[in-house]
Amino acid sequence: MPNRHLHIALAVILGSAIFSSPARAQNETEQRELLEQQQLLNEKNPLMPRRTQVAFSGTGSATFTPRAANASVPGASPDPKCTPTITQVGFNVQCLSDPDLKSAATCRGSMSFYGFNTTRSVFGDVIMKPGDVYSMKLSSADDSIQGCELANVAPVSNSLGNVISMPGCGLNIAGCAGEVTGAGGDRALTTSGSVILSPSD
Repeated sequence: MPNRHLHIALAVILGSAIFSSPARAQNETEQRELLEQQQLLNEKNPLMPRRTQVAFSGTGSATFTPRAANASVPGASPDPKCTPTITQVGFNVQCLSDPDLKSAATCRGSMSFYGFNTTRSVFGDVIMKPGDVYSMKLSSADDSIQGCELANVAPVSNSLGNVISMPGCGLNIAGCAGEVTGAGGDRALTTSGSVILSPSD
């Protein structure tokens, strides 16, 4: 008699295991499919999964190197009044990265070049690189600032201790044309910039 009860108990355990296995397998399959879909979306746009506001602000030191105003003319030299110089640069730019619309990854703000006594409104876009690194490319409507690059160096700090580099920035102000780059190591513009990352949803 005890053997009969033992056989019944084993049959009940095996039966429940058999019936629960398909349900568990289906659940695992659904989870795997959801994960694969998310990974595909992430590959389409590295700024997934959320709209993110990226803000850079601060001041730093940069080197201005003059070039000929009309670079297409062979042998043209810079205007004699334009000389290499160190200039302070101020920046305050906010960008909104949209995971669904690349065209909505837009930036707006201002940049000041104190050595040239000028401030311009700038616009552009932002891209995300691996490890919380954001790179902006900015220009002004009057083309006095052209393709100005600002990028943070990871990791991002919540304080003002962020390194922001300026790998290159075309400048053409008051007849003086040239390239501006961060004056620090690896073209760092400042080591005390503000970088704020916040979800906008």
